[in-house]
Amino acid sequence: KILEHQRQSNIPMIAMGDFNSTPNGYPRHYTGPDGENCIDTLLANGQLKTLTPALPVETKDLTFPSESPYSIIDWIFVSPDLKMLEKSVISTDLSDHLPVTAVLTKHHAG
Repeated sequence: KILEHQRQSNIPMIAMGDFNSTPNGYPRHYTGPDGENCIDTLLANGQLKTLTPALPVETKDLTFPSESPYSIIDWIFVSPDLKMLEKSVISTDLSDHLPVTAVLTKHHAG
């Protein structure tokens, strides 16, 4: 649904939140019965971009659970007309997930 909406839109898009999914190669990566994985699907065709942490993942990049995190399931994705300059995870005990923040700018071709 996210990719379909982005294809039909001609305005910049930001999709963020708890995706309950981690890309292939990252801690706690799972696929559904159909072999699909949400984050792998979102990244596969280039419609949306994010800053994926380098492997092996550092503790500072993990988002769940907030106490002793062991996976990354909270993400920010942007359409190609935006550029994510940096992304970070905030350490807090206000939720069972750690919030993710990003600095974005308008992407200029060329």
